[in-house]
Amino acid sequence: MEGRARVCARRAAGLAFLAAGLCESPTLAGIRQAISNYDLPDDILQICSNLMQPVNKHYNLDTGSDLLLDVNRLIDRLENQDLLIQSRIDGND
Repeated sequence: MEGRARVCARRAAGLAFLAAGLCESPTLAGIRQAISNYDLPDDILQICSNLMQPVNKHYNLDTGSDLLLDVNRLIDRLENQDLLIQSRIDGND
């Protein structure tokens, strides 16, 4: 069950980053692109790390994090624009 939740949460996070203009694709690669190209706050980086954690052989997360809660927090932060995000790429402010 957690494996499915993780997939859905990743998709939602990818779409949120895409809508915010922080990546070019609403995929795991897009999440990685946002992490690479922007100085994101620590809490957002932790959410992204949680989303990228692999499930164990029983398809459960070992971290105990609630991915749906995490991705909702990420979406709220991006929608409310309470993040000051600096580009790491010249000319991409």
